[in-house]
Amino acid sequence: MPIIDYHYIRDNGKDAFKLPGYSRDAFRGHLDFLKNNYQIVRLEELVALKREKKDIEKYCSLVFDDGITDHYENAFPDLIARGISAFFFPIASVFDGKAPVTIKMHVVFSVMDGKKIAISLENYINEKSSASFPNFKVPMDHRINTEFRLKDDVITANLKQIIAELPLSVKEGFADSLFGTIIKDEKGFCKKFFMQPEQLREMHKAGMGIGVHSYNHTSLKSLTSKEQKEDIVRAKDIVESMINDKVEAFSYPFGDCDSHSLDVLKSAGFRYGVIYNSRRVSLSDDDLLLSMGEYDNFFKSK
Repeated sequence: MPIIDYHYIRDNGKDAFKLPGYSRDAFRGHLDFLKNNYQIVRLEELVALKREKKDIEKYCSLVFDDGITDHYENAFPDLIARGISAFFFPIASVFDGKAPVTIKMHVVFSVMDGKKIAISLENYINEKSSASFPNFKVPMDHRINTEFRLKDDVITANLKQIIAELPLSVKEGFADSLFGTIIKDEKGFCKKFFMQPEQLREMHKAGMGIGVHSYNHTSLKSLTSKEQKEDIVRAKDIVESMINDKVEAFSYPFGDCDSHSLDVLKSAGFRYGVIYNSRRVSLSDDDLLLSMGEYDNFFKSK
């Protein structure tokens, strides 16, 4: 029962930022392979089949995180052409003209050397937050997480791990200090880089599922229960107002959650949640903990 997650689908030749992902031709090949070998269904259909104890090994679902323009321009037309419905999870802060730290750092990584970023982070934290992180250093000779981000080099993987777990104010300040040297107009960047409300509405009307990927794209386990609720409800309200429909599916930022997260999601009216199966969470039959994997790991085994 694979749930396959995509981020960037683009041909980087004309793009200023060389972001990791698959070309549109490669993506079409994925769709054709899946169409020939699996029955592609939406998340709620997959859950219904699971509950009915059907043989679901030949079923799969497709999900797209972050809500970037790639999904509207490069994925949506090919999904429609093949009669495939998928789920899309936008980050809600972008509709307020605020790019999430993760995307800002993707841009930074695409134009700046990893070692230089690591030194910048060390200097920033030692200057701004030395009391909270005394003698802070970025490990450069070993991975601090041997289960995730294995396709990144050691320094890049460690930086992504560390930044994801920093307090929101610290990581936002650091990301802004570098991103601001590359992008001068953040609101303009958001309008160009991310899907806009009218595009979400078009996709929703065409039969695509629309969920949310939180407001700030912050690891839930770094937030209190109250902060999680504020972030999640805020994102849900924004997206529901755009598509004029209920939002019942959630994608966990960084695949992280804690003991409060399920209660928060249930109280907010969510029925489905997708989370990376490589994360250290206690996966169960709960529909808010549906295990998904990245496309490269899935197709590597085929």
